[in-house]
Amino acid sequence: TTTANSATLYWTAGGPGASNWFVQYGTSGFAIGTGTIVPVGNDTAIFSGLAASTSYEFYVAELCPNGVDTSNYVGPFTFSTLCAATLAPYIQTFTGTPAGIGGANPPVDLPNCWSLGANGPRWETEDASGANENSVGTGPHFDHTTPSTPGGMYVYLETSTAASQGPTYFWSPLIVTSSLNTPNLNFWYHMYGLTMDSLRVDIYDQATAAWDIGVWSMFGQQQTAGNDPWLEANVPLFNYGDTIQIRFMGKRGSSFTGDMSLDDISVDEAPACPAPSTLSASSITATSATLKWNSGSPSPSGFIVEYGAGITQPGTGTVVSSAADSVNITGLNAASSYCFFVREICPNGIDTSNAVGPYCFSTACATAGLPYNTGFTGVNPGITGSI
Repeated sequence: TTTANSATLYWTAGGPGASNWFVQYGTSGFAIGTGTIVPVGNDTAIFSGLAASTSYEFYVAELCPNGVDTSNYVGPFTFSTLCAATLAPYIQTFTGTPAGIGGANPPVDLPNCWSLGANGPRWETEDASGANENSVGTGPHFDHTTPSTPGGMYVYLETSTAASQGPTYFWSPLIVTSSLNTPNLNFWYHMYGLTMDSLRVDIYDQATAAWDIGVWSMFGQQQTAGNDPWLEANVPLFNYGDTIQIRFMGKRGSSFTGDMSLDDISVDEAPACPAPSTLSASSITATSATLKWNSGSPSPSGFIVEYGAGITQPGTGTVVSSAADSVNITGLNAASSYCFFVREICPNGIDTSNAVGPYCFSTACATAGLPYNTGFTGVNPGITGSI
C-alpha cells in the first residue's frame, strides 16, 4: 500500500512471542548505520514523510526476549513510492528521457512518471534520427518538439514485437487541473503506416474513480511518409473533477507497419478558437517563399505568422500578419533553412488560437555569376546522389 509519500512495511517475527523490532530505512543504496532507525511494536509499520517517485530500502532487526539484545538486521528489502500528482499547466515533451525503454506487463515507469505498457505490441521511448531506426514504411523520422533535428524524443507503439493486436496502454501521472478555468488536453500524434489500426484516449476522473473511455479516437493511417508533419489534437477536460489521469490506447493492425507515435502532451487552458492546420510552403526561390495553411475557424479575423532561420519555438522569429490563409515573404537568404508558425485570430477579432508549427523549408541556391569555380573544398565526403 504505497502512496506518493508513505508505505506500509511488513515482516514475520523471527522468534515466538516477539513484539518489538527496529526498522532502518533510507533511499536505495544507503549503508547500514546511516539510515533512519525507528522502534516498532508491531510486525506492520506505516512510514510517512517519504519523497515521491523514489526507491527506498529497509532492514529489520528483532529485539530479543531478554529485552536487551537484538538479532542481526535482515534486508535490504526494496520498495518505491508512487508519483505525486502534477499541477497543471503541465507539458511533457519527453526531452531528456532515455531512448529504448520498452513497456511491459506490469507497466514500466519512466523517470517522468509516465508508464509504458505492453500487450503483444509495446509502448517505447525513441530518439529521432531522420529515419525510423526500428522498421521501414512506418513511424516518424523526427519528434514534434524539434522537427528536422536529430536527437529529439517521442513515444511510439512498437508493433513488430508480436502479432497480437493489443490493446496496449500508456498512462500519465495524476494531473491536478484546479488552477485552470477551461482545462484542455493537447497532444501531437503521428500515424504513418499502411496497416495502422487505432489510437484512443481515455480520461480517469478521480472524483468518480471511473474511466471515461474513448473521449477521442483516430483510425487508420493519417500521414503517408515518415517526414510528414505531426498532427494536433485537443480534448476538453472541463467535465471532470480537479484530478485526472490520461491513458492512451494503441491497437496493432494486421502487420508491423503501424508504429503510431505521441509527443508534446499538455494540459492547459483551452484555446480560444481552433488552430490552423496543414502548413506548407510553395513558390520557393533563393530569397522568397509563399507560406500556406488551412484555417481552423469558418470565419477567422486573420492570422499571425512568425518565421525565421531554423526557429523551433515561437517568440524568436519575425512576425507578420495576414488577412488570408497564405502570405508571401521576401528578403530570405539563399540556400538556407527556414521554419514558420501560424496563429489564428479568432472570429471575435481579439483572441488567438495556439500557435502551430514549425513547418520548415529550404530556400533555393542563388544563381552563380561568371567567372565561376568550385574545388569542393569543405564539402562533406560520402554524400551520394538520389532520385
